[in-house]
Amino acid sequence: MNRVMVERKFQFCGLEFIEPQGILLCGGEPLKLRPRALILLRHLIENHHHNVSLSQLETVLWPRQMPPRNGLNVLICELRKILSDTPSNPVIRTAPGYGYQFVANLNKSTTGSVISTSSARSQAELHCSAARRQWDQRSQESLFAARAGFETSVVTDPTFALAQVGIADTLLIRPFYGHDYTPYDWEWSKQYAYQALAIDSQCGAAYASIGWASYLLGQFGVARAAFDRSMEVQPDYAVCHQWLSVLLMAEGKKEESISHARRAVGLKRGAAELDNLGHMLFYTGRFDEAEECFRDALGLDPAFAVASCFLGLTLSVRHNWDSAVELCRSAVELNGDSIFFKAALGYAAAGAGALDAAIKIKDEIVSSGVRHGGSLHEAVALVACGLGRHDEARSNLELAIADRAPWTLFSRTAPMYQSMKRLS
Repeated sequence: MNRVMVERKFQFCGLEFIEPQGILLCGGEPLKLRPRALILLRHLIENHHHNVSLSQLETVLWPRQMPPRNGLNVLICELRKILSDTPSNPVIRTAPGYGYQFVANLNKSTTGSVISTSSARSQAELHCSAARRQWDQRSQESLFAARAGFETSVVTDPTFALAQVGIADTLLIRPFYGHDYTPYDWEWSKQYAYQALAIDSQCGAAYASIGWASYLLGQFGVARAAFDRSMEVQPDYAVCHQWLSVLLMAEGKKEESISHARRAVGLKRGAAELDNLGHMLFYTGRFDEAEECFRDALGLDPAFAVASCFLGLTLSVRHNWDSAVELCRSAVELNGDSIFFKAALGYAAAGAGALDAAIKIKDEIVSSGVRHGGSLHEAVALVACGLGRHDEARSNLELAIADRAPWTLFSRTAPMYQSMKRLS
């Protein structure tokens, strides 16, 4: 049985944009653009020589949420820079008071190749494997590349269940690494996981995805049932044990949580698995073991920002403030969109005596109103706690817990807040 693989190419200004992969090439080499910048470029190209309104672009770029202030302008500037857009050689023209128009000369071509079902599966598996390696790196850029790779895998072979799971998993973890999100993303991810199960009812990875999505939505009973089913059909799937450990910690089952986190590391000794085990140990006050896990994670991937941040927090609870500041600053440099990383830096800076710097960070967090990579209230609470403003910290922490954002479920007993009176 054969099927047709369709690829569209758009050539302009010495560059080439390829769909469905969503890749911009220069001389055959991919150019680095943020995810939304590529989405913007795709939409402008598809509306070549037509004015596209600001409201339409913002809806495409930020569906179901309020666009950030000047967010579209920033993306347009990013595109113009990489496309070498100049007044004498315009690529994107501004329609004053209305929107933008892609005006560069554009050559389009469409190719379709007939491939066998077996060949399609082989190609899909290659795309999916490469995308999963990107997913394992857990950075903003790598998650964007992972999403594109999984989608290419699905296009190549729509019956490949693990590619559907990959899209689900990317939607599920991106809020923790600085991407915009809404709870709709988690419901959406479930649909991809259910599609995978419709293809293969014994796909343990899909059940794990449903479990994690359900946890994020606060559906703990549904989550546990899905994780149990995942372990039943695929007991050696490390991601399931990793995610289940988080659910168990949120339920206060600390030793069982650590057991599953260790199981994940035993199955796959990667930076993400070690970082997760470090988290579970950190939240139970086992700081020596937590530090070792975070250092091992950074040894495998020095750019793993979450491990850098939590190693800094681990050192901060021991009052090793200078090293804590250095590590938290490194996390911010690796992923400056995460408000939790910024808050951790503010907390460490306050402990190190840099009170003005800590106050400035807290004020920037409040004024930004951003919720990427954490709860806004928890971020304020963390810096306020470092500054010794316990009333402010306590009130914001209560608001964060009331929001029931998944990353605040451990907050009542987080080591950073032990200097405050325990919340009732």
